[in-house]
Amino acid sequence: ENTDITLTGISVSNGMLRIPAESFQIDNMPTGRLTLVAENEAVLHRITGDFVWVIQTQEELYTMKQHLSTADGKTYTGRLALGADIDPGTGQLQISGSVEIFKSADVFAGSFDGRGHSIYKISVSASRNGLFSNVSGTIKNLKLEDCDVKAASAALVGYVLTGTVDSVYVQGTLKADYLS
Repeated sequence: ENTDITLTGISVSNGMLRIPAESFQIDNMPTGRLTLVAENEAVLHRITGDFVWVIQTQEELYTMKQHLSTADGKTYTGRLALGADIDPGTGQLQISGSVEIFKSADVFAGSFDGRGHSIYKISVSASRNGLFSNVSGTIKNLKLEDCDVKAASAALVGYVLTGTVDSVYVQGTLKADYLS
């Protein structure tokens, strides 16, 4: 469900938009429109834009689906972007077994902009469909590096239905031992 949020008490100082911390608290930001209205209409009349959920950490990557809208429980819409490289350090980003971001029947119909950032060390096994199972949206400007893909799996997308994957670089190892 989309939610509209209106914030007040906003000002502009030295070209920066200022929002007082006490004016709002959002624990789970919904997908929807974020409308900002300044108290001094002469300084800032109105800013309206679509909200983009910016992913900065490994944990936020694993939970990105909960920040998207769905009407049927299978098709997910909204805007996602990477705000930093995601590197698990000495571990791996596991996508296997009980660790799935999108289930095999899910369709990502939103937009994901990697903004030129990299996600490192994705490990996919057991016939999983990577970060996104099915795509009818857009994925762009992303690098996947040091991937380890086993069985009938993919690092990024299982199936591109009617979507677009643009300016994506994938590097790593593919082991498909059982294919004839």
